[in-house]
Amino acid sequence: MSSIIKKFRDLINGFLLFILTLSGFAIAAILRISGFNGNLIVLISVLIEIFGVILCFFIIKSYLEEKIKPEESSKKIKKK
Repeated sequence: MSSIIKKFRDLINGFLLFILTLSGFAIAAILRISGFNGNLIVLISVLIEIFGVILCFFIIKSYLEEKIKPEESSKKIKKK
C-alpha cells in the first residue's frame, strides 16, 4: 500500500513541476489577452518563471535526497 502512496506522491510532484515550468508562459498569455503593456508582461512573466524554477529546484532536490538515502543505507547493510 505504501508503494501506491509513493507513486501517487511522485505523480503529484511531476504535475506540480509541469505547472511550475509553464507558469511564466501562462501568465504572459493571460496578461496579453488582458491588454497589458509588453514590457510589463515580460517583467511579470520572467519573475514568475524564476520563482517557478527555484521551487522546481527544491522539489527535485528533496526528491533526489529521498531516493539516494535508502540506496546508501541498503549498500551499508549489504557490506556488513
